[in-house]
Amino acid sequence: MLVGEILRSQWLSAAKHLGLRVGGPISIPLPSGDSYEFSVLVSDFGTPLGTLIHSEHHREAFKAAIEAGYATSIYTPSASEDVDAVLYSYVECLNDWGWCGQGDPPAWYKSESEGSC
Repeated sequence: MLVGEILRSQWLSAAKHLGLRVGGPISIPLPSGDSYEFSVLVSDFGTPLGTLIHSEHHREAFKAAIEAGYATSIYTPSASEDVDAVLYSYVECLNDWGWCGQGDPPAWYKSESEGSC
């Protein structure tokens, strides 16, 4: 399995447990005319458009994504990660990014600063 597929699979598994809207891959157009494929989109967190996640940094792509209104994050998954055992790390990450969805955030969400989006 490719790194992007592992990353997406792990976030999709976390989404089932946490009630998240997760999708991907998402292609972002670049100023050069090419496009770049991010592995995961986590909706409702980071910015109103969500957070794009990929396993490696691509300067032009991350800049284009931010300019388009997305938040971005780099995450290198472990092929042997047990999502059930590390759900708290997903929750911590999402709490750091901040809730930007419409309506009430999930019950597990704890924000240090309300209204971060």
